[in-house]
Amino acid sequence: MKEMLEILLSAYEYIPKLYKGIQTVVSQYRESKIIEANEMIVAITEGLQWLTEAIGLTRDAQKEAINVFEINDSIAEIIEALENEDTVLLADLLEYELLEKLQGWYDKIGISIEGMNFQDAE
Repeated sequence: MKEMLEILLSAYEYIPKLYKGIQTVVSQYRESKIIEANEMIVAITEGLQWLTEAIGLTRDAQKEAINVFEINDSIAEIIEALENEDTVLLADLLEYELLEKLQGWYDKIGISIEGMNFQDAE
């Protein structure tokens, strides 16, 4: 259980960084800084992959289950927007869909951490 707590803590600390990175990419797309934004998309993709793996490894410790598959539709739309070079749609998807889901994950991870810390205190 300690290992799961450490993974959850790492994810909890990482999400705000990922969130900020996505916000930066959204701004870059809206300011037509396409090359810079596209370069950051790679890091965001890697970050999302790590985060979904961390969430999967901690499923048994989650107080409120986190469905990592809920981002699949958003990811598919993001990929399509990238392929079509539709930076307006891409910025909107990142801001209004992906960030919202990340916030929900962050909240649920926080609840799980709080519950685990409470159990350890008993």
